[in-house]
Amino acid sequence: MNKKIINVKRWISEENDQLDKIVTNAINKKEKVHVKSPVHTGKTTFAIDQIIKRKKEQQILVLAPQIAITTHIYNELKKKNVQSFIFNGDTKKDFLPEHLLQPILSTIDSAHLFFEGDFEHKLDPEKAVVIIDETHAFIQDGKEDYDKTVRAILNAGCPLIGFSATPSAWVTEYLLEIDESIEIVVTDLQPKEILSVVIEKNLLASVAHAIKIEKFKKVVIFTSGIDDQEKIAQEVKVLLPEMKCLILNRPNRLTTEEDSWSYLLENGSLPEDTDVLLMNKVAQAGININDKDIDAVFLVGSFDPIGFLQYLGRCRNYSKEYYFFYRDSGKVDIKYKGAAEHDRYQKLMQKAINLFAKAENLTGDDVKLLFNEAHTVTSEGEIILNKCVLAKKNYENFNGLRGDVLVDFMKLYDPTLKLSGDYTFEGIDTSINQSKQHKRRKSLRKQVAKAIVKNATYLYPMVNHLKTDLNYSDATDLIQKSSQNKSEAKKKNVLHLPPTKKKSIEKMLKAAKDAGIGIPKLLVASKKYIDKKNDPKVIDQVLKMSNLKIVRTLKAYLFYDQNLGANSLVSNILDDLEKKISTNDTAEGWKSWIKSKIGGLAGSDKLANTLYDCCCKMKAVQISKNGVKMKRRRLEKVIRTYKDYVTENNLKDIF
Repeated sequence: MNKKIINVKRWISEENDQLDKIVTNAINKKEKVHVKSPVHTGKTTFAIDQIIKRKKEQQILVLAPQIAITTHIYNELKKKNVQSFIFNGDTKKDFLPEHLLQPILSTIDSAHLFFEGDFEHKLDPEKAVVIIDETHAFIQDGKEDYDKTVRAILNAGCPLIGFSATPSAWVTEYLLEIDESIEIVVTDLQPKEILSVVIEKNLLASVAHAIKIEKFKKVVIFTSGIDDQEKIAQEVKVLLPEMKCLILNRPNRLTTEEDSWSYLLENGSLPEDTDVLLMNKVAQAGININDKDIDAVFLVGSFDPIGFLQYLGRCRNYSKEYYFFYRDSGKVDIKYKGAAEHDRYQKLMQKAINLFAKAENLTGDDVKLLFNEAHTVTSEGEIILNKCVLAKKNYENFNGLRGDVLVDFMKLYDPTLKLSGDYTFEGIDTSINQSKQHKRRKSLRKQVAKAIVKNATYLYPMVNHLKTDLNYSDATDLIQKSSQNKSEAKKKNVLHLPPTKKKSIEKMLKAAKDAGIGIPKLLVASKKYIDKKNDPKVIDQVLKMSNLKIVRTLKAYLFYDQNLGANSLVSNILDDLEKKISTNDTAEGWKSWIKSKIGGLAGSDKLANTLYDCCCKMKAVQISKNGVKMKRRRLEKVIRTYKDYVTENNLKDIF
């Protein structure tokens, strides 16, 4: 891969002619070029100019990770009187042959349809030019359909132009196989200062108190989760009832807040009367907030570095400190610091992928264990590794870094970042009366129990999508992708929900969230209700269980229910574990030993943790070595079945 640095003072447009020649050359040679440039330096403007210039001679396919970005590009093209077509799962049915003559703005996960499969409207690989905005999404949000799109584009041999402020070396070099990498160095960038604050208790309430104490009038808050958005808004309403909060996220941007979302996209400013805007991942790209009177920008919770840096670029005219409020997870992993170590880590990830390609003797069960959903089995029985899915799993190691380590990491992408302070704050007592909250939750639980009785038949199929970390956003996504048509739902492997039931279940999810009922518990209650022939008592029994116990039991159930316990690799490891009964070691020592037996393949960390949690009955002991007392874990029994797991851990058999 050839690398080139281009210096500008502030905007990419300063070197338009040079960049235009590079793109023209790439198209003529059917090569792939990637442009790295900081946030808010004109990448999208340059991309739009290229679309307009080349749309008559080439078929233009623009890829973006989010509908929000395709909508933004659509609006910008429309301002220049250029018609384009937004293509995704919802609009596919409206695509006509004449739309091939327009720029096509597609989500990444739908774009493979233009090159393969039974979609009737195909692009001509000899004429097509692929433009990818936010290439970091392949590692940040990697999913199976992303892999399909990458394979389809590479097989078609189309020229490709990629853009990102935070590109992944693995994506550009290994996944997209970029021929030439262009880095735009901006000399006049305004530095961004981050005030890092560890909150020891009541993080979300502390954000609301900070707004009140500092007398901020207009605030933007970015969070990593939807739950945190709503809880912060609740705290703000209690402390500052005069302030109007607007929550925007993926579920509500197409429903209750569609008008607010459209206003923000079209005008680039907060809707009128909005004092506090709370946004999550949907704001990471494609959103420009141009308000000049924003008093404070908060980033609250745990973030991945790419996402964090993208948030920093959303408020275009904000020049004050960014407030990073978070709970200290203790994750200071120094091995992720520094450009050389970061690059080495990504090369190690590619080694894992290469190891998969060489492991010809892996059985289907072995692959299922080691790579989980990071693989696809074709109708011919061929096993294909989903590189983007695997890359995302590895990238998740960077989530939740401490403020100082996170800023050091992000300096790899933006050297102007500065940590203006790194503090620890005890936090404040929660502002919501606990007894009132308890009564409210109790009332909501009764509502949820009644709703389960009404909707269990339609909730039950969602059990097929069960996983231990299934959250409200995942469940909402499943509901939104549902189909009214039963046969179509079966074909697409989505939920079948009539419109009335869809609304009822959405309302139930909201009540469950406010009541503190996790999605796994909700679905287990629905399953048990049907399994016990519509006995409402079992619903109350499940709802009274702790979320933690539900998740622990569910983890073991899914492990054994998938017959993984009978897998040859696992059986051999369990046989070896039997020989180590009464042996003492640390928890990490046991996991490392199990991992060594797996063979160090990608996915071995997750499998080692699962085997340790589900198959090893441990006892905490104290041993003495050279007069020093140390805590250890003694292996007492190897557990091979779900029923044994439930018995040995004093849990209820919820299934």
